[in-house]
Amino acid sequence: MVTTSFLLCIAALSTPPSLATISHHAIDAAIFPATGRIEVEDTIDLAPSSGGSTLYIGSSMDVQAVEAGDRAIHFDMGSSEQPGFSLLTWTDAVSSRLTIRCTAEFAPPAEGAGVEREYQAMEIAARIGSSGAYVSPSVGWYPSGAEELARFDVALTVPKGWLSVSEGRRVSEASTTRGTRIEHSAAFPLEGIHLCAGPYFRSEAMQGDTRVETYFFEADTSLAPTYLEATVGYLERYERLYGDYPFSRFAVVENFMPTGYGMPTFTLLGQRVIRLPFIVRTSLGHEVLHNWWGNSVYVDQSTGNWCEGLTSYCADYAYKVDQGPTAARRYRKDLLKGYADYVSLERDMPLARFAGRIDLATRAVGYGKAAMVFHMMRARIGEEAFDRSLRWVAQAYRWRKTSWSDFFDAFEQVSGRSLDGELEQWVERPGAPDISIDRVELGRSASGEYRIDLELRQQAPSFSVDVPVRITAEDQIVHRVVRIDGATTRVLLFSAKRPYRVDIDPGYDVFRRLHAAEMEPTLSQFFGDPARTAMAFGALRSSDDTKALIAALSAPDVSESGEEGGHAKALLTSKTPYPERLPPEAIYDSSGRLSIDGHNFDPDNEACVLALAGPVGPELHIITSSPEQLAPLGRKLSHYGRYSFLVFRSGRNVVKGNWSVDDSPLSHGF
Repeated sequence: MVTTSFLLCIAALSTPPSLATISHHAIDAAIFPATGRIEVEDTIDLAPSSGGSTLYIGSSMDVQAVEAGDRAIHFDMGSSEQPGFSLLTWTDAVSSRLTIRCTAEFAPPAEGAGVEREYQAMEIAARIGSSGAYVSPSVGWYPSGAEELARFDVALTVPKGWLSVSEGRRVSEASTTRGTRIEHSAAFPLEGIHLCAGPYFRSEAMQGDTRVETYFFEADTSLAPTYLEATVGYLERYERLYGDYPFSRFAVVENFMPTGYGMPTFTLLGQRVIRLPFIVRTSLGHEVLHNWWGNSVYVDQSTGNWCEGLTSYCADYAYKVDQGPTAARRYRKDLLKGYADYVSLERDMPLARFAGRIDLATRAVGYGKAAMVFHMMRARIGEEAFDRSLRWVAQAYRWRKTSWSDFFDAFEQVSGRSLDGELEQWVERPGAPDISIDRVELGRSASGEYRIDLELRQQAPSFSVDVPVRITAEDQIVHRVVRIDGATTRVLLFSAKRPYRVDIDPGYDVFRRLHAAEMEPTLSQFFGDPARTAMAFGALRSSDDTKALIAALSAPDVSESGEEGGHAKALLTSKTPYPERLPPEAIYDSSGRLSIDGHNFDPDNEACVLALAGPVGPELHIITSSPEQLAPLGRKLSHYGRYSFLVFRSGRNVVKGNWSVDDSPLSHGF
């Protein structure tokens, strides 16, 4: 599920010298679902020092009038260097207030009509139809200038029976001859503002002084109590950690598109998404937390987007910690596997350059690596100092642009520990430590203790990093942390009891390049290959469902010949042709029936997906006797990248898991 804490309506590339600065918008708008039309009247206050006579506005908007009080202002429309935006320019002398009237049509395509690729981007940005309305600032439905932040008051008229949601609080709601007019007010500065409307049913609860709301379609109103209760719980959890909730309202809003967006004061979730039972336990809390990280403490994009990694760490990872150390360790390892599978040297980037997720590689860096950086800083300065640092940032930087360096400064000031060099190595340059055991010897010290003489090696470029070490002795386990720096680091470890084993970073607490032997085959290794192919065998070859899945799995512009060596392949078969490659969790019995982690696979009614290590590259074995079972997999499999094996019945996942890994090159037994 794609998640974004905010949508920028203007890319900060270059701006015309006469660009004005807007401090406040008073918007009066109306939507007409039958035609997809929106009518906008925006009265803007220009900053006193603005002095400009040019604004951006979406190229799809038809500007009809510009007025200063009762006086019409002559204006011109011109092209802009910003894609999707035009320049609105006036030459008349004006006071600090202008009113701009404009319209646009954002109707969805006709049912059954082909959708062009250009429209696919637009339909997530703006769409007004009988199912509902969603208009994002990225289409420029109101003017914008040189400002980074502005305040907004929005009144939206919607058809009778509809409700609307926007950033801020709901001020009033009244029936008019045109429909229902709902006023929203955001008393805090915003990067942009959204409109959402539809035939919603609203439910409410209170958490202290915060109003919690759901806006659901009639078919899903039964879900409202669950979402209200869960949201109240998340608000209470995060207020204990990071201080008072920044707003007076939080709403969960259902949408007719496959969305998963987080905006200040509400989250927009698609209808199919909102019905998934695990969303309440996972993604909902992530979106609530964005109201601290990203939606009130803003991201200084010029220094890198930290908020997705921090929100993932404080929400998604924290929920795994709640489940216990095994689940938390699994999550950390999955982050490292995602980086290993998707981020080649050519596709790597420093966190300082991460702006937002555009593919699996950028997600592995901007979400996964960033989360691990926060995890390492928590270990470095201690849990209590880490939590106090985040609480301080949440309060001190509210409504302010915030950078990675602001967090590192807070970690230093609160903990009193020097973090010199940490920002540079983890945020400002790409890469990850590649650590191996170069030499290990067991001896005795003069006092009789057992001495482990260990040499750890790093591939260039090297990092300075704290590495956990576990020593397993006769009747005890001892944990140590060693600092490695440079190409080689010699470490001396002592144990009163005879050690039997030493493990380097056994809990995957360090952001590093995993060794191949540490990683069980998973689907992510297949999807991480930009030259992956797919092919079918036997009776499956002629099926349209098979051909569609082959097209979905294969990398763009790569044929299904499978002749290029060294690349990932997907094999669609009625039975795996290489049963000897199967790990112990997958077994063919004497009757030829396949068992997956104790599940008796039914090839006539199910599809099985096995990630295996092939002789020349990763392989997916997709097994079924029924081509119809393949139809739903094209849109599903990439979301299961961290798993080794899956079983689907009519598109519903019924089995998932990972092959076991028993050894690691970062472990040594004596």
